[in-house]
Amino acid sequence: MSPFAECLRELRRTRQMRQKELAEIIGYEQSYVSALEIGAKGPPKRLALAQIAKRLNLTDEEARCLYESADRSRRRFSIPSNASTRIYEICHALEKRLPCLDQTQLELIELALRLNERYLNRAEEDIEK
Repeated sequence: MSPFAECLRELRRTRQMRQKELAEIIGYEQSYVSALEIGAKGPPKRLALAQIAKRLNLTDEEARCLYESADRSRRRFSIPSNASTRIYEICHALEKRLPCLDQTQLELIELALRLNERYLNRAEEDIEK
C-alpha cells in the first residue's frame, strides 16, 4: 500500500467516515476513493489535494501528511538530463527488480541512501567551519 493510501485511509477513519461519505464531501465517486485507499490509483494532483484538505478541514499536521505522502507515492520519476550513463543503468535495473525486492535488499538500499545523507551532512558541517 502506498504512503498516500495509508494517509487517506487514516484521515477517513479518524473522522469515522465511510468511503461514500468521504467521496461526497471531496467530490469524487466512492470507487475512486476506494482505488486511492488500496493504491490502485496514484495520488491526485496538488490542486485536488488542496481541495481535499480544505473540505475536510485538515489541521496543518494532517495537511502536511497528505501532501508528503502524495509526494512519496508518485509512480513516475525523471532522471536529470545531466545524469551519468551509470545512473541510467542503475535506474533501469532497479525498475525491473522493484516488484521482487526482498526485505534485505530494501534495507541495503536504505542504508546506501543514508550513507549519502551522512556524507552530505558532514560536507555541510565542514563548509560551516
